[in-house]
Amino acid sequence: MAGLEAPPAARGPVIEDLSLLRLPETAPDLRDAPRGLGDTDERFWRDYDRRTLVYDCVHFPERGLLRLYTPRLFNLAPHLIGARFSAEGKPLGRPRRRTFRVFEHLDVRVDAAPSVLHLDGDHLTGALPVHPARHELFAGCNCLYTMVRDDDLAWVTDWARWHRLRHCADAALVVNNGSTAYTSADLAAALDAAGLARVVVVPAPVPNGPPKGAARRGSRAKFLQTAMLNLMRDRFLARARAVLNADVDELVQTRDGESVFDDAARSRWGYLAYAGVWRYAPAGSAPVRHADHALHPQPERPAATKYCVVPDSLLGRRPWSVHSLQGVPRSWFRADARFGYVHCNAINTGWKWQHRSAPDADRTAGMLRDDALAAELRATLGA
Repeated sequence: MAGLEAPPAARGPVIEDLSLLRLPETAPDLRDAPRGLGDTDERFWRDYDRRTLVYDCVHFPERGLLRLYTPRLFNLAPHLIGARFSAEGKPLGRPRRRTFRVFEHLDVRVDAAPSVLHLDGDHLTGALPVHPARHELFAGCNCLYTMVRDDDLAWVTDWARWHRLRHCADAALVVNNGSTAYTSADLAAALDAAGLARVVVVPAPVPNGPPKGAARRGSRAKFLQTAMLNLMRDRFLARARAVLNADVDELVQTRDGESVFDDAARSRWGYLAYAGVWRYAPAGSAPVRHADHALHPQPERPAATKYCVVPDSLLGRRPWSVHSLQGVPRSWFRADARFGYVHCNAINTGWKWQHRSAPDADRTAGMLRDDALAAELRATLGA
C-alpha cells in the first residue's frame, strides 16, 4: 500500500473555534424558510436554523480580505449586508456577496490583519474575532474530514484507525456539531488515540438543519454541513495533499491495496469518486461497533457516491458538497471500481437519519454474511 514518503511529525490535538454570530430568540426578524420548499412538519421548525447569521470570519492575507461564511441569509441579508463594517477603529468598505445553494460568502477588503471585525447596523451589532487561515496545519497531509454529534467515541477511534491502516491517513479535521455526551477535547483525544499525527476539532454548536423527511426538497434548508465543508477547506485544508470526506459510519475499502489519497493525488482532476454499499450488524450486537457490520441484504442496497479530493486542484477549488462537487454532475465521474465504502447501518445516533436503528432480528433476518469483509474488519479493527 502506497503512502507518504515522509509522514508529518506528530503534534498534539488542537481545538479551533468559530466566530459565530447569532440573533437572539426574541429578535423581531428570524430566517424565513427557503421559497418553494413545500410542505413542512413540526420537525422542520424545531431543527431549522433561523438565527445564525455568521459561521466564521477568516483573514486571507494573500488576498487582502476578510471572508464571512454564512448560511443562506434570505430575508436577513439586509441586516448583515447593510451594517457598517469597521476594524481597528477604521471603517471598511461594503462587503462583496456571493451566494451558493445553501451558504454564502461576504468578502471585505482590508490592508492588514485585524483582530476583531465590528458590525453596527440599525438592527444588528456584533464583534467577530478574526481567525487567520492556518493552511500549515495540514500541509502535505492525507486528511480525514467529517462532522459528528454525540457519535460514540469508540466509533470515532475505529473510523480513524481504519483509514490510517488501510489508506495511510495521517490527519483528521472534525467539526463537533454541539455534542453533549462529551467535550471537543474528548473528541480530539479519541482521534489522537487512533495514531494520527495531526488532529484538529472545531466546535460548531448550531443547528444542523431539519432531518430527512421533514419537508419536501428539505435539503435546501440544511446549511451547516455544506457550509462547513467549504469553510474548513478554505481555513485549514487548502494545502492538504488530499482530503477524504467520509462520515463516521463509512469505511472506505481498497480492492488492490492502493490508498484512496494516493489515487486522488495522482488523478488528472485531483478528484476520485467511489460508491458504497450498506452493511448491517446482527441482532444482539451491543455495544455495536464497525467490526460487527458484515451482513448484507439481497439484492444489495447501494449507498450514495462519496469522494476524495485534492483541495489545490482544478476541481478541488470548486465548492464542495456532501456527495459531490457543486456544479459538477456526478455522471461526469464514474465511481472508481478499485475503491468502495461500507456504510455501517447501526453506527448511528439518529442526529441526521432518524429512521436508522440498532440491530434487530426482523431487520437482519435472511441477510447473508460477507465473510471477506468480516475478516478484513477483524484484521484491521479487532474482534
